[in-house]
Amino acid sequence: MSRVRVKMAVVVLTMIVASHSSAQMVGTLEDLLGFRTNGYGVMIEVTSSGCTTKRDFRVEVARSASGTEPFHLTVVREREDPCDGVQRRRAIRFAYPELGLQLGDRLVVVNAVLASGLTRPH
Repeated sequence: MSRVRVKMAVVVLTMIVASHSSAQMVGTLEDLLGFRTNGYGVMIEVTSSGCTTKRDFRVEVARSASGTEPFHLTVVREREDPCDGVQRRRAIRFAYPELGLQLGDRLVVVNAVLASGLTRPH
């Protein structure tokens, strides 16, 4: 195979991988109603119409620009809540190991945390 064909194959493969990666990054930055940490992990509070689950979210954890703590935590909603119920708070929990974190790590939440009159989760 000529060098030109090899180079073209590499470019095409790179474009396929890049488009696949960007397709996986679909979602919207979720406005949070609350955020807490405890000995178990991280708890976010989000708006739900009754069908929101943990699987609807992706949590991205990145080190700060300096490469050290604090970690920047971003919550992305990948699937909208399909239900038509009354909106309320829904607590979603993520264990530290799920996020690649440890108890005591310092976090910065990238998402907006809204002041809201929605009811507290049960």
